[in-house]
Amino acid sequence: MNSRISTRKGVIFLIALLVVLGSVPGLAAADRTQAGGTIVVEAGETVRGDLTAMGGSVVIRGTVTGDVRAFAGSVDVEGTVRGNVEGAAGSVTVGQSGVVGGDLSAGAGSIRVDGTVRGDLRAGAETITLGPGAVVEGDVRYDGKLNRAAGATVGGTVTRDSSIGGVSFVPSIPSWTLDVYGLLVNLAFAAALLLVFPRFTDGMGERTVGSPGRTAGAGLIALIGIPVLLIAFAITIIGIPITIMGIFVFALLLWIGFVMGRYVVGTWILSYTDFEGRWAALLVGFLVVGLLALVPFVGWVFDLAALLLGLGALVLGFRASYRARGEPKEPVEAEGEAGDEGVSDDAEPQPGA
Repeated sequence: MNSRISTRKGVIFLIALLVVLGSVPGLAAADRTQAGGTIVVEAGETVRGDLTAMGGSVVIRGTVTGDVRAFAGSVDVEGTVRGNVEGAAGSVTVGQSGVVGGDLSAGAGSIRVDGTVRGDLRAGAETITLGPGAVVEGDVRYDGKLNRAAGATVGGTVTRDSSIGGVSFVPSIPSWTLDVYGLLVNLAFAAALLLVFPRFTDGMGERTVGSPGRTAGAGLIALIGIPVLLIAFAITIIGIPITIMGIFVFALLLWIGFVMGRYVVGTWILSYTDFEGRWAALLVGFLVVGLLALVPFVGWVFDLAALLLGLGALVLGFRASYRARGEPKEPVEAEGEAGDEGVSDDAEPQPGA
């Protein structure tokens, strides 16, 4: 009976997971994908491969070795993108220090280039500005109002193409709508986990409340140790398939750790109050961590701390479940035996019986 219940729960979870994954475009297709929130590639940071973003804003101060595809409120390139940049946004900007190694294709309310585009520029916008320091080594094809400063350099031709407007004009998308979208996707995923695995997720919250330091430490070990193991497997030819599968599993674990980190933080906070309840903990955790993540310069620390708590609680939960499998189960007394305890078959009948 228990095995059938577990199987049914697993099927429900897989269906819920597929629904959530299907609502996030390209979640597993790129080397780095993020939906919702502000996406920042800091100076000195390198994204190896492609970056696919659906968020409130995208800021690139570091390096992306592949292509950048963004559907966002704004896209700001202040660093280096070695591949192409394709954007649909309220505004797209290539700053003075920004370099796009390939083509820049963008549809936006406004597009401004003050840096370097080594390929072609294909732009559809209300206003397209080439600043005095702008360098476009290829052709410029545009639809909209083009403002070209005296110092702007174009290596190829400049052509107005009205056909671009049919696909490139995109209304300005308020950043808060994309933030809400990402929040709802993550909330839906967390709610599915709570519904399908109630005992396991309750245990995650209890472990965090009981020992937050140990839980965060386990999360840190998993965050560092799992990639190291995957690299070790990748050294051998036999281990390459395991490594590829492991990357997808690790990405899923990170997502679970991300959303459940908010849940366990909420459970931890409510443990100091008179309130309780898994749904209250989920909402409180998302609210508190979300607000703390907005703090300038140090917001990422709170995000990381929540991830470590969620990932650690997940790993410790797996560990406890594995150990419980090897422990002998206590025998269950048959119904009626406990009620007959101490009554002998040859006991004399009581008067009036």
